[in-house]
Amino acid sequence: MMEVYYALLRDGQPEEKAGTAIAAFQTDLVDFSFDDVREAMKLRLRWQKRRKRISYVDAIAYQMARKGRYLFLTGDTQFVRAEGVTYLRTGPPSG
Repeated sequence: MMEVYYALLRDGQPEEKAGTAIAAFQTDLVDFSFDDVREAMKLRLRWQKRRKRISYVDAIAYQMARKGRYLFLTGDTQFVRAEGVTYLRTGPPSG
């Protein structure tokens, strides 16, 4: 949700429109614990050692998806072929 809101603002959408677009997700927010953060940062470090750089936000989101046995949906190429991930190509169409 954070990244969607950010992307909408970055791409010039007014705050009101961006807020409306993500409001539907408010009931789906998930709390996370200190242990979740620790596991996410260990995961991030393991991935960095394999030369895969992921953000803090992606690390915690992926950790929470794995913990809850949810599918992780992302457009980040670092997650291509990762377990439990559906990768969606984002950006303008090629060609």
